[in-house]
This record gives sequence, structure tokens and C-alpha cells, in this order.
Amino acid sequence: MSDGDVLGAFRNRYSLPLDREISYAVLVLQEAGIETYESCSGGEGHAFTEPTIRFYGGQEEGLRAVSVAMKHGLPVFSLRRFWTVQAGELTGPGWEITFSPRERLIEVQEQAETPGFQRWLKNPAPQDVGGRERESTCPGR
Repeated sequence: MSDGDVLGAFRNRYSLPLDREISYAVLVLQEAGIETYESCSGGEGHAFTEPTIRFYGGQEEGLRAVSVAMKHGLPVFSLRRFWTVQAGELTGPGWEITFSPRERLIEVQEQAETPGFQRWLKNPAPQDVGGRERESTCPGR
């Protein structure tokens, strides 16, 4: 991992490192203030069959997560509200967002790993829009 590898550092800051293929998607959601708690790039040998991120939030948080993900070019496939049974009690609800096709998610991840994009991730500059301030947006999107 080079000093400029923002995504690599982000991936490895957890006790169990994030799967590489989904780390940019997790970063995007977390930077938007969405509280993620589980993610997986999906596939054989993984906890999920498809790339998935689980997160907390009220009724509005699911739609906000989809909006943020789509704004950043992530291939959103589904949004689910779910409950689990833990120690015999219904727990939840939680949110789950999935991505497909997986190949497109990997393309977006690879774009986020380019040196120019890594520099932008370190210091995103807001873009001017007719005199109004605008939130930072990803270059090339």
C-alpha cells in the first residue's frame, strides 16, 4: 500500500479488513453519513451471494443510500428492509443495499483506485455552480 492509497488505508482500518471490491462503495456511504455495519463483495466463499452493504437508519435512510450510491456511479441492484431473529427475538429493522452487475462495481472500484482519483479522495475540492457552493463530486462522474 502506497502513501497515496486512501482506499487501502480505509479498507484496513477495521479489525477485519473490508473486501477490496466493495470498499469504495462503503466509503461513499460512510462519507455521506450513512452508518454501515456489514459489507461483503459477494460470491463463492463469502457471506453473501451478491455485493452487499448493511446499514442502520430510519425510514428515509434507505432511499438516501440509493441516491448517494447512484450519484457516485455505483450499480445499485436492490434495497431491502429486513429483520433478523437473535436469541429467539425479532431484531431490526435494518437496511441492505446490493449491487449488480458485479463487474460494473469492480470497474467503479478500479477507477477509484487510480492515482488521480486517490488525490481527489484526499482533498475533494467543491465545484462552483453559477456562484453557488456545491458539494464535492467525484471527478469524471
